[in-house]
Amino acid sequence: ISWFLKHFQPKIVIVTGVDKRRWFQSHNPIRKYREKLIASVEKSGAIIFGSDNTTEEIFNNPKLRAKIYEVDYQKEIAEKISIPDLFQNKNATFFYANNKYSFRFNRYLFSPQIKALGLTVAVVNFLNKLPNLKEGFFENYIFPEERLEIHAIKPKSLIIADIYKAVPHCTEWFLINASHIECKKKILVLSEMRPPVNSINFYYNRICGLLSVFSRVYFIGSTEVYQILKKAPTIVEQAASSENYDDLCKKIVRELENDSVLFLKGSEVYNLRAITHNLLKL
Repeated sequence: ISWFLKHFQPKIVIVTGVDKRRWFQSHNPIRKYREKLIASVEKSGAIIFGSDNTTEEIFNNPKLRAKIYEVDYQKEIAEKISIPDLFQNKNATFFYANNKYSFRFNRYLFSPQIKALGLTVAVVNFLNKLPNLKEGFFENYIFPEERLEIHAIKPKSLIIADIYKAVPHCTEWFLINASHIECKKKILVLSEMRPPVNSINFYYNRICGLLSVFSRVYFIGSTEVYQILKKAPTIVEQAASSENYDDLCKKIVRELENDSVLFLKGSEVYNLRAITHNLLKL
């Protein structure tokens, strides 16, 4: 941020909630740099943040010159999600600058996608470049590959894959939301986080507490991390990283039942997309 501010004058800053205190043993350095960044926004600019942000204290800085905008989308996060729900069109509604925006999509939306949409529309609206968006404007929008993809596989099961990255905040979010999906059986393939986390015991012991909803977990990564995850209140098995994961896919197929969901969460380094490709061939 210091380097950035030496070369650029920001017009708009979006503040997200990724620095939650429960994940960072000390979030003061991060807060310090964020305060410096938002204080640099000129008076005619904007500071935009989401209603789930946990660092509102940084906005109490008397040096702030720009106007602050909040995007509210908390009401869109479901506590329980059925499998049929995952195949229904999804309406995303959020509130910004005293306006209500509602859009229809041709697939189910998870909360990070709703939040990203809300923040994006807020930026475009501030720049006065927001067209007359009707409810169906985003209906055929195509999301990035490997970001919360949903695939139907045999026998009458699903894959939910979020395999573009694996860092503490999004890994925790993914596992918590997996607990909201109602199905007969849940299986998880989880890779080690990349880049490696600073405190292995701190992070992965937190992960252990989120694994109880899975009947079996296949972990791909170091033995050191595996020894921690073995403490989880479910079956955790270490699986080898491979080019096509043929052996692992055979094990998964034997585990799957009707109304089961296979969750894939990992870094792209581990090529978990090969698991999806293999199972879709069945």
